[in-house]
Amino acid sequence: MFSRARGETGHGGPRVKSDRRRPSSKAVVGVETLEGRMLLSYLVVVKNHKVIPVHGGDARVAEPLFGNGLAFKKQANFYTFYDGPRTPNLDGVSATAVFSGNRVTDGTLTLTGTVAGPIIAKPTKAAQQAIYTFAIDRGGAAKAGPFPGRSHIRFDAVVVVPLTLGGITAKNPPYVQINDASINTPLATTTIDLSTSSVKIKGDTLTVAVPLGTSTTNPIPSTGKAIDQWNFNFFTRFPSPYGSGKNGYHSIASFTPEQTMFQPYIQHVKPLRAT
Repeated sequence: MFSRARGETGHGGPRVKSDRRRPSSKAVVGVETLEGRMLLSYLVVVKNHKVIPVHGGDARVAEPLFGNGLAFKKQANFYTFYDGPRTPNLDGVSATAVFSGNRVTDGTLTLTGTVAGPIIAKPTKAAQQAIYTFAIDRGGAAKAGPFPGRSHIRFDAVVVVPLTLGGITAKNPPYVQINDASINTPLATTTIDLSTSSVKIKGDTLTVAVPLGTSTTNPIPSTGKAIDQWNFNFFTRFPSPYGSGKNGYHSIASFTPEQTMFQPYIQHVKPLRAT
């Protein structure tokens, strides 16, 4: 990961006198090479927007104590089994997950997903449609995920932003869906609609704010893990007719991160004083 450029060719032995100044040794920071299938999960941002991987495997193994809420991909690419249109607005690039406020009474989960091209907020034709999903493992998801080749992407809740014909409306709102934890899929679910104003779209980035309510009305309750140990993945989907296959996996265009999940960032704020 770190290498040093040596200024001389010899090693050991007496030095040869010279009037020439020896070039200084400079540290070179780069990104550690990972196995080709594995893309980054937890990242540390360094100078010039370069990153060094801290964790790139199963997010449930050796979880860091604190997450930075960031997920990036080495390069934009589509899921192997996807058979829909390969347009930039379906090609995931990065994602974030941030908890803010009081996590019991008025907290907010803010999720962002960035793709390789402009997001079409109000599609006017079928080819422009996209469904953006944030998968969440709250601790109770199945041991392996439902998508072929992506066993480390498992979830027991999703936050969905359906940008189908006409875009987001009161009849087609964003929503939270609690999945059957044992099989990762929405076969036995509870669905809670979100406000249409909870979604913001700017260029190639989509942001959705999920109010967490109170301990009794929280739309996304824990299933075994503390909030700072939840795991997330941002995946894109092209709607029917590309929905055939096991759990409709042929409609999944891309995952961010590619092979695993990432943990959220907990934004600490001062609690309100009692009056």
